Amino acid sequence: WSPGAGFQIVRPYISLRTMGREALQVL
Repeated sequence: WSPGAGFQIVRPYISLRTMGREALQVL
């Protein structure tokens, strides 16, 4: 297990959360 692999898994999750939050703000 390397920190890089974990970061690659966490980063898309964070980006999805921010995208969803922006979508809610647009609505």
